[in-house]
Amino acid sequence: MKHALLAWFTLLLAGQLPAQLYDLFGSMQPTYARVNFIGQYGHLPTLGSEANESMIAGLAQLELSAVPGVIRIGDNYLDTVSGTSLLSLRAPNGEAWFGIWKPTDPAADLRRIWGHVRGVYSGIDSPYSVYYPESDTAFTMQFVFHTDSTIVAGGVKVATVASPPAFEWRPTSAEEDQYERALARLATMVDQVYQVSVDPADTVYAAHPDRQLTADERVYGLVQFWTDVKYNFAFFDQVPDLNWDAKLLEYLPLVREADSDYTYFRLLQRLCAQLQDGHTNVYPPGSFYRTRVAPPVRIGVVDGQFIVENVDSSLLAELPLGSTITAVGGVDIDPFVTDSIYPYLSAGSDHVRRIQATNELLRGREGTVEVTAVTPAGETVRTRLQRPGNRQGTRWARTDPQLPPARFALLADGVGYLQLNTFADPAVADSFQVYRPQLEGANALVIDLRNNGGGNSSVGYDVLRHFLQDPVVTSAWRTREHRSAFQAWGQYYADKGITSPDDFTQRALRTFRGDFWYYGDADTLTPADTVYHLPVAVLVSHQTASAAEDFLVAADAVPTFTYVGEASFGSTGQPLAIFLPGGASARVCTKRDTYADGREFVGPGVQVDVEAQPSVADFLAERDVVLEAALELLRSKR
Repeated sequence: MKHALLAWFTLLLAGQLPAQLYDLFGSMQPTYARVNFIGQYGHLPTLGSEANESMIAGLAQLELSAVPGVIRIGDNYLDTVSGTSLLSLRAPNGEAWFGIWKPTDPAADLRRIWGHVRGVYSGIDSPYSVYYPESDTAFTMQFVFHTDSTIVAGGVKVATVASPPAFEWRPTSAEEDQYERALARLATMVDQVYQVSVDPADTVYAAHPDRQLTADERVYGLVQFWTDVKYNFAFFDQVPDLNWDAKLLEYLPLVREADSDYTYFRLLQRLCAQLQDGHTNVYPPGSFYRTRVAPPVRIGVVDGQFIVENVDSSLLAELPLGSTITAVGGVDIDPFVTDSIYPYLSAGSDHVRRIQATNELLRGREGTVEVTAVTPAGETVRTRLQRPGNRQGTRWARTDPQLPPARFALLADGVGYLQLNTFADPAVADSFQVYRPQLEGANALVIDLRNNGGGNSSVGYDVLRHFLQDPVVTSAWRTREHRSAFQAWGQYYADKGITSPDDFTQRALRTFRGDFWYYGDADTLTPADTVYHLPVAVLVSHQTASAAEDFLVAADAVPTFTYVGEASFGSTGQPLAIFLPGGASARVCTKRDTYADGREFVGPGVQVDVEAQPSVADFLAERDVVLEAALELLRSKR
């Protein structure tokens, strides 16, 4: 070991082993945000127009020249057989390219090609844009996005980097210089498209890393969010003490006088949190999150306490796994989270609010944070943890389990174990078809939804149908309905004290109060062609959310299903997306889901039949007491 350390230190002194990690993805974020913004708001000018010529002139600084008829996307080229190349530019040495391509049938071809693009790129699965590095003969940085009728793509090779850098990248000075030059060239391409495709009126919604929002822009964002909540929010009755009109008067001067964008977005988050709904949130731009960093410590909630779930190996001696956090910054933990964290969290229940607090507990500006904890051995420790600006390179003491979208295993005694970690991927339902032959040999089944944060309800329903003996009804839903004339009539009736019981008058009065609803039809799930007659234990946690809760609500009517664990997250619905000035966004829950018989679960969560929660000792021993409880339950049913 001494020889290895000496060799490492020698290389470091020689300048051959850089000590600093490079914030690879942080450096890409501003350009990615702009690509995504163009995908949302951009409308490309027609070929030959003045705006288009301006874009081509701007790209000339990159020394790109026209090439006939092709556009590069990833490592592939599209030709005119499937569409028309509107613009195809390339550097003479092939180290940079840019193109605009129009499919023959945009409605069909965009879906087909975009499915291919998402397979090529390793970034965010988005209908608007992808911006991540992609392997080639040399490392390249590329972007691609589509508008209503065109695909735009560009890329730049990084000359001295032979392959995509890993997340823990320590570049030499030459590599870092080449990378940043390539990133600047790519940013120039994106900026030229931005300048000609985005209406100046929409630029207020773009990220502006070079300046703070003006007071008027901040007020504009506040009013946008407040208005959409006022007319669309589905759960005002769950916050009866909240006077939303009064909140606008309260927050207008606070927002106008905010000393920074950071303060402004914290104000919006604080306002939003008072709605107490997990599907109604404010999302500041990326620059906001880069100012709120955390040390390499992962906190969890076990038995209601904040415990250390994982740390960088270098901190293990001073902050052992399983230690209970008792104070932060010299303030006892409960008043600290109540006063400093909870007011900014959008959640409908205390158990979810506590889980969300784990992500914020040690977060703040760069510097240090003092933490007091009690170790599993009973020793009280006090330490100062460094909040780095870059957490790349963390070597966690405990390896996190890999969570594929779905997996199946046959446990002892013929019990099947089906883990469904997401309903966002349609392949989860397809995976179930692959597992069916193995399931044939099972005499009972565990379905683990503890890490399933939701996605598309239909994915879960496709699985559930294989366990139905009879049709079941999914969750009931309703959404507020507003018609201006009825609001006016309701105002008149309220002023005159008219309370006639007829439907027209009652509708007018309820519309005036914002309490008239459109009731949608619940779906009915019918059994699949192949149905399994098995006792099923479903594992549920506070992290089981959204579409996974829709699964639980529908499965509540299935007599062979039993829920084991703890109450679910307690939040689902259809959120309305809102774009806010400065690259921020928000969402407002517009759809109110309940059980088919009207029982509420948004807020308290879906309750379990058998409660099972790990202790700190169980966590340290890596003992899965929830699964054990489920297996014991299934044994009792034989």
